[in-house]
Amino acid sequence: DVKTGRERVRCDVGADAGWAVAISPDGRGALSVHDSDVILWNLASAQELHRFQGHSNQIMALAFAPDGRTALSSSQDGSIRLWGVPPETERTPVVAQRGEHPAREAVAQEKPRQAKVGDPESPEHAPEPTKFETVKLDDGTEIQVEKWGKTYPAYDYHPPVDILDRRVHVVLDCQRDGEPRNPVSSLEVDSKGGWLYWCDGTSNYLGGRVMRAHLDGGGVQALATGRLYPHSLVLDRRRGRLYWLEGAGDDPGRLQAATIDGKETTLSKGLNRPGGLALDSARGQLYYWEQSRLVRINVDGAEEKILMANPRARNVNFNSLAFDVAHDRLIGSAGGGQYQWLDRDNPHLLQYVPRMEPWARIYGLAFDEDHQKVYFANLRQALQRSNMDGTQIETLVASPAECPDGCSRQIFGAVALDPARGHIYWTGLRTRGSAMYPTISRTALRPLPEPAERPAPPRVRAIEPPEQRAGGEVVLSGDGLVGTVDVRFIDDSTGAHVEAKFREAAQGRLLVAVPRLGDRCRRPVVVIRTPGGVTMTLGTDTIVPDNQHYPYEDVGSIDLDKEPPWWMGTNMPYQHERSEAGPGARVWLRPGLMAGNIETAVVYAQHGSNLGFGSKGMATAFAKDDSYVGVGDGLYDDVVVYHEPFTGISWRSYYNTTVKWIPVPAIRPSFPKQSFRYRID
Repeated sequence: DVKTGRERVRCDVGADAGWAVAISPDGRGALSVHDSDVILWNLASAQELHRFQGHSNQIMALAFAPDGRTALSSSQDGSIRLWGVPPETERTPVVAQRGEHPAREAVAQEKPRQAKVGDPESPEHAPEPTKFETVKLDDGTEIQVEKWGKTYPAYDYHPPVDILDRRVHVVLDCQRDGEPRNPVSSLEVDSKGGWLYWCDGTSNYLGGRVMRAHLDGGGVQALATGRLYPHSLVLDRRRGRLYWLEGAGDDPGRLQAATIDGKETTLSKGLNRPGGLALDSARGQLYYWEQSRLVRINVDGAEEKILMANPRARNVNFNSLAFDVAHDRLIGSAGGGQYQWLDRDNPHLLQYVPRMEPWARIYGLAFDEDHQKVYFANLRQALQRSNMDGTQIETLVASPAECPDGCSRQIFGAVALDPARGHIYWTGLRTRGSAMYPTISRTALRPLPEPAERPAPPRVRAIEPPEQRAGGEVVLSGDGLVGTVDVRFIDDSTGAHVEAKFREAAQGRLLVAVPRLGDRCRRPVVVIRTPGGVTMTLGTDTIVPDNQHYPYEDVGSIDLDKEPPWWMGTNMPYQHERSEAGPGARVWLRPGLMAGNIETAVVYAQHGSNLGFGSKGMATAFAKDDSYVGVGDGLYDDVVVYHEPFTGISWRSYYNTTVKWIPVPAIRPSFPKQSFRYRID
């Protein structure tokens, strides 16, 4: 909406989306590009209506005819094509034209997927629109501020369990137990049988194994040995079988199956760089990923079929896959800091979950079907879980950068759930110098978050008088100020936090004694904390960074549209300009923006934004749920972060002693009628 700046609808076009888009003359439909396909969308429901196929190269432009009955597309294959637009505005997605591509043939033969009750993508489960009020800034920019009622359902913040905590039980340690001998790539738990299964090995020698042990680490048995990088182990509890993939690099891989007593069968061979593996136990089907292809095969090795082939995405490799029975779809991680949903009946329709944190790489996926939660480990040494749409990310276990015993302990590789016993397992490495000892650990599953009713967070409407010296008193009026527990002033010249004395007055007002601030302080930010949350007084001179492209000078000349560097992962979302805020600045970070080099400033980070700090002067952040805050190692001064329960925090930031983390149930910014000024005598 160009008047309010609010997003009205979002269509998830997935990977290989081109640059072209067109809106129908009646405003009810839109065209977008996916690889060499043209997609017709219903803008009311954000659903795909039709897929036109025929181009053999990249599509460069799209258009509608004035009557909206015909669509046009031009391509680098040298053709302009006209397509008949169906008159219906609501219909099941179909493939308009079947080509000769094996993946398209497979998709065309599938039945359309119907939305199921409980499907988070179905219209009846769309969230209620949040009410906003508009604040106009000095430069003419309009920002949307959430409106609150008197109460709201709030969640509590739970800090992660430290990997050295006594609540973490190391089931197997190579140095202590002799097992596992090699880094563990995948993990499965058979709670009923009391077994723990894993694959260990590396990609450069034939020493890989498929193993099992009792849940307490005893009774270790080898089920298969002498293998080249066995990985992606899947346990078929219904049939009492194991499935796994082997192979890496240029060596041909294969898909293996074995009974629990060790009788082994090869289901498919000659695989090119096999990645993740998932099981649909009810149908007796396996899904596996090899170089740029998603393949389905029966558990007996019959009816192998390519479902998706994307030759352009040569760097894509779903290293983890899992099957969501409730919604009949796959979840996969391609190594970047996000995961994707793949519709079983039309795997070309990838639904991307927002990036968990910048530069993170997800390894290992475990899916809790009963509670619709995704568990994963990432390269930032954290074990986390989230909702299916990537919201409410919780860090369950975290590893410090340095341990007291001189060893480094990493969370890395695989995750497995044992809901019956209430445990979560993961694999890791304990290193000392050049020595590396693989481990398998577990801890109790944290109960799922439950909201509780709380009073709305505070808001300051006015500060009287608007100018006062140290020792003088000001009156703060507004909403939700009853029960205030803390008042602080942020010095805009140094970034320092100074505590203030206060007392409650009639009609929910606060009488606050102005503390002594720096001689160069002019417009301090007032921070008020209550049981309902926290507020900070921003001004109409708040900075809203522009959506400019993130500069990559430090990585050389890289065409991100063709080949993102490995450390970004694949299918990387659009990144943005680093906003360098000067001393005393107030920054409003909108969803989708990334800001870095924030120094001696106050930043409000909305949902879906990414925030980093510089190394000069104290800075303060107010981070909403599903935003991300990261702090590097080179800080010279302190950083204060007020954060909601599901704010993304990197493990390195969490253990950084220069950072003060203050969890609050909710954050609400305030824009008083006049900005408060600190008077110097």
